[in-house]
Amino acid sequence: MKNSYSGAELISKAINDSGVETLFWYPGREILPLYHELKDSGVSIIRSSHEQCAVHSADGFYRASSRISSVLTSTGPGSVNAMMGLSCAYKDGSSLVLITGQVPTDKLGTDAFEEVDLLSMTSAITKKNIRVKDDLYREIRYSFSQAISGWPRPVHVEVSTDLFEQQYLSDFEYTETKTKTKLDIDKIKLAIKLINESERPLILSGYGAINSNSGNNIYSLSTKIGAPIVTTLPGRGIIDEDDNRGFGTLGVRGTNNSKIAFEKSDLLISFGVKFSDRTSYNLLGNPKKIIDVNLEKNQKNIEFDLSLIGDLNEIINNITIGVSRKSDLWINKNPMRKLDGISSSSKPLKPQAAIFEIFEKLKKEDIVVTDTGSITVWAHLLKKVHIPRTFICSHSFGAMGFGLPASIGAKLSNPEKRVILITGDGGLLMVLGELLTLSENNIDVKVFLIDNGVLGTIKQYEDTKFEGKYSFSLGKKDFVAISKGLGVPALRVEGKEEMKKGIRETLNSEGPMLLDIVTNPNEKVPSGGI
Repeated sequence: MKNSYSGAELISKAINDSGVETLFWYPGREILPLYHELKDSGVSIIRSSHEQCAVHSADGFYRASSRISSVLTSTGPGSVNAMMGLSCAYKDGSSLVLITGQVPTDKLGTDAFEEVDLLSMTSAITKKNIRVKDDLYREIRYSFSQAISGWPRPVHVEVSTDLFEQQYLSDFEYTETKTKTKLDIDKIKLAIKLINESERPLILSGYGAINSNSGNNIYSLSTKIGAPIVTTLPGRGIIDEDDNRGFGTLGVRGTNNSKIAFEKSDLLISFGVKFSDRTSYNLLGNPKKIIDVNLEKNQKNIEFDLSLIGDLNEIINNITIGVSRKSDLWINKNPMRKLDGISSSSKPLKPQAAIFEIFEKLKKEDIVVTDTGSITVWAHLLKKVHIPRTFICSHSFGAMGFGLPASIGAKLSNPEKRVILITGDGGLLMVLGELLTLSENNIDVKVFLIDNGVLGTIKQYEDTKFEGKYSFSLGKKDFVAISKGLGVPALRVEGKEEMKKGIRETLNSEGPMLLDIVTNPNEKVPSGGI
């Protein structure tokens, strides 16, 4: 065994030993020593077109698989560029580790070239914020451990670039300290009592239940107590939405079934729910009792009748054992209404008709990623989700440009699955360089561009509030030529039959492909849900 190791060697080994398969980066001179070590170690390294995209890709990698990846950025501008992606991962709840270069140790605090206070910049958008010093191997291992423990959140690690080539002694030992919350038996008994007293219990499942792989246990509890299951937007897939127990999403864009079940229920049992304003607006002034089960204490200003903290599956199993069996569901699910316009053959095409046609051709296990804006609303309203981690969007941050890089991460973490991107022209314009990332690495993402020529959500608000004084047009552009120029085959379609043929060709293509679907800029998303 060697007597000493460079800092780059130690960090590279720590990344490998933390289980990282794929790392996203954008090159920088100061971080090249670490890049060389990582290349030699066998980690798959993907060069993104921009540091923001690198973080979105790592974010998508985690959301589609629950496996962690990492991002490497250089000093100064390179690291600042990553802040958008980091904010999105933090708000939406994704685990990743961002490793940023920093000026050499002896230049810290001197306003040196490319020096910026990254620790301050990232403090509000990370779970942990670490500047490594001397025990590099253990500090990097600790950062990955922290990212995946408790509520998923990104961790930032800052490395002064002189440390990469310094020599260190290391035994490569790392003991992960895991603290387990002791099961509160008295609270379990109280939860059982509340459920047994309830006549109309309702289960609300969130992203925390997805991360805890609690689907089967939640279903068993639902079956025993006759409770319908509703979900948050990121919690979709915890139950197959074709199942008669799955009542859809609750909240701003929720289903009528979930709304009726919520209004009629007398007890809400939530598992892994963040209670964002998109979901919890229903709770204001509502007299029903609430049992909240979470990995960590919920910080939202909501009064719970009972709060249980700990391992979700352990808590659910203990509750399920203790509750009395009830008759089947206390409420039946009604057929969902169909959205207006999904069968339209008008020209220009309606966006909902285009997205509906795409979804009609997909399999249950296909992963759908969306960008943000009106296309996310259409996709959410039209897509039935059957399996966890197969419908991915920026649900809490709403980051434009998220879709394409996130779909790259989703595909790399699930090479055996088909990955579909639904994006708008506004979002795609922000990250066009990622088409090159697709072609260079032959990443097989099927890109469906809903091309209405405007910023759809902004235009809808402008038309409603300001009587359409401004159009928010995105100008003339040729996405087919751009896509082909960056190495991704592309087609443009305008009519319905042409679109159907284009969808089939895109889905059956070998490798990545883009289908530019020209749609009506004046079509507005409906208010509410379905």
